[in-house]
Amino acid sequence: MRGTYIGWFGLGLVVLSPSISVARAASITFGGLNGGNNTAFMTYTEGSFTVTPITGNWFQDDTVYGNPAPSIYDGPIGNASLATIKVTGTGGFHVALGRLL
Repeated sequence: MRGTYIGWFGLGLVVLSPSISVARAASITFGGLNGGNNTAFMTYTEGSFTVTPITGNWFQDDTVYGNPAPSIYDGPIGNASLATIKVTGTGGFHVALGRLL
């Protein structure tokens, strides 16, 4: 445990102050995508995160989907399938993903 140590010889008083961590939210905006609508999506890095397609067919969209656009989607449009992406990053983090059908 990291922290502050205060002690007096002979009295044995010890005070440990545990480190404090602050959680910060981060978003992957896909703002750096430059392939245009309906082009194949490959690995993308933004900040300290990397998004990699694992299964399925992934495409870029810069006008319709997302909140706000741009975004990625599995497709082709009208024929979505089971698709998987992997999100990796530095440090500990949690990822929440959802899909609406």
